[in-house]
Order: sequence, then structure tokens, then C-alpha cells
Amino acid sequence: MVFINSNVNAHQVSLSVRPTERDTLTLRYARVSANELKSPIQFGQGTRIELANGVPNPVAGVTKKHLTDDVYLEYNRVVNANTYLTAGFSVSFPGAGLDGMIGKKAPTWTGGFINVVVIF
Repeated sequence: MVFINSNVNAHQVSLSVRPTERDTLTLRYARVSANELKSPIQFGQGTRIELANGVPNPVAGVTKKHLTDDVYLEYNRVVNANTYLTAGFSVSFPGAGLDGMIGKKAPTWTGGFINVVVIF
């Protein structure tokens, strides 16, 4: 997720399936929106300088509520009693609030990870 718990609403739904006792696949979708327009988002994010008649002015927050739509797919595998594998992939589709901050269509963000935990 792009933002953490400040001036945002995140509504999430998820679906998990367990094809075997050792495997779990979870799909999550989140819609993230600004709580309050023209107000800082998480530790000042969204603050930028805009020119008004040649004079720089600091502007905070966003002017449209929709920030992102996030899709996250996670796979968990119990390899054995002491070893666990987790892999995930996410895609974040910026909304009108983020597009407005940069004055153009923001790029789609992707990310992924693989994590192995061994307990000994």
C-alpha cells in the first residue's frame, strides 16, 4: 500500500483459498481514498510547490479523493515444521488524486517479494 494510516481511508476485500493443507493463496483488493482534500497525507506526502503568478506556494494534499486501487496476490507454503515460504506480487493503479499531484497520468506501480523463514 502506498499510504500508511494518515488522512486516508482504505477499504479492502480479500479472498483466500487453501488448495492443500500446506498451501494458501490470498488475493486482496484495496481502494484507497483521501479523507480530507487539501490536507497533508501521511507525514506531509502530497506537499509540493505550485506557482501562482510566478510566486511559489506550498500546497498540501490532493484535490481529488481517489488515490489508488491496489491488487495484491500472496502465496504461502508450509515447507516443513520449521520452514515457511511466502511470495507476493502487487500492482497499484494510481487514481485521480495522485494524477492531479503530478499534473499527468501517474504510472502503474508493481512490486514483488519472496521470503523464506527458517525456525531453528
